[in-house]
Amino acid sequence: MPTIVEQLQTEALATNIPVSTLLRKVKLVATKLGLPHVNDWVESELNGYECKWGELPEYRKLNGNAVCYNPVRGWIPMHGPAAFIERVARAYIYQSAPTLDALLAGKGQRLYLQMPEHIAEPIVAQMNYPFPRIGQELHRSQIVGLLERVRTMVLDWALELERRGIVGSEIGFDETEKDRARDKQINIHIGTIANFSASASGDNARVSIGSTDLSSNRK
Repeated sequence: MPTIVEQLQTEALATNIPVSTLLRKVKLVATKLGLPHVNDWVESELNGYECKWGELPEYRKLNGNAVCYNPVRGWIPMHGPAAFIERVARAYIYQSAPTLDALLAGKGQRLYLQMPEHIAEPIVAQMNYPFPRIGQELHRSQIVGLLERVRTMVLDWALELERRGIVGSEIGFDETEKDRARDKQINIHIGTIANFSASASGDNARVSIGSTDLSSNRK
């Protein structure tokens, strides 16, 4: 039978396995190895991010099209000064991986992310814009790309564990492997939250739960 790390590698290669399921296996492995900082990243991915607006790993920052919600016509393109449109078009994806997995289960190719009211209100007021609900139009492939980036990061981490001689048994790890994991930096490189990299050493840069309404539209 394959070891727990080999299972993780195989599941990371299987595109039919949802990323949220894969992340739960990472949580299992990281917990058994005693790597709380890897678990911090996993918890944020599984439950959603809660931090200041815009403070996310780079792979969760996407460029969309600025849109506003017309009560009669639905989501429509925004018009205004270029700097204003550029600011609105930047999408910050705080939603959990399970939420994004579920979103992709739909058939819509265009996805609409509504900007939180406390962020949108001063922007709308400053521009005297007629529609209070503003946000971004994204393509389905952008969310797919975000989740596949996470899948690749998990695979890289599992391969690094094996390279360090940490493979485990079918269900766990021996004490030598646990000590080896804690003694060395076993990183999942997540890009930047102030250049943060979740690791087995260093300060605990925990990011916890949050939510923003992400809806799909069939067009």
